[in-house]
Amino acid sequence: DLLRAVREEIRENVTFTRKETDIYKIHQSGDLANLDGLDDGALEKLPSLLKLRDATYSSTFREYVSTITGSGKLSGRKTDMAINIYLPGCHLLCHDDVIGSRRVSYILYLTDPDVPWKEEWGGALRLYPTKTFEDEKGEKTVVPSPAVSKVIPPAWNQLSFFAGQPGE
Repeated sequence: DLLRAVREEIRENVTFTRKETDIYKIHQSGDLANLDGLDDGALEKLPSLLKLRDATYSSTFREYVSTITGSGKLSGRKTDMAINIYLPGCHLLCHDDVIGSRRVSYILYLTDPDVPWKEEWGGALRLYPTKTFEDEKGEKTVVPSPAVSKVIPPAWNQLSFFAGQPGE
């Protein structure tokens, strides 16, 4: 029920900006981890999203994620949270998800809960194994293999998360 309410609040009250770089083309909301900076009128329209945000960054949930990922203690002081919408033609290419001091990345899928996802729509999270190469100076470089090792299609109320590792 909470996620259905969150999805509805997003559809009615969150605006998106088209963003495009060399690795992605998406429609993205602003930073939702810092919703407290919104005026009271805007906050009143997002009570379920605030509840989800608070649960996601709670010490209990951070400890759970830290234990599973082996990422070490997560302080909850540096957070970011945004909603991405992928329309036909949108994409996100292979990348390591290492951004600044980010230690864990996550995706909470809020697809239509009443319409099962179809494979032909794309949008699956694709994970790649890595290979380590060492040059003649002994410097190691980790690169993704071209063959996908795991494909996770979007599904309502599915949470995927992992520790970010440079080059992986």
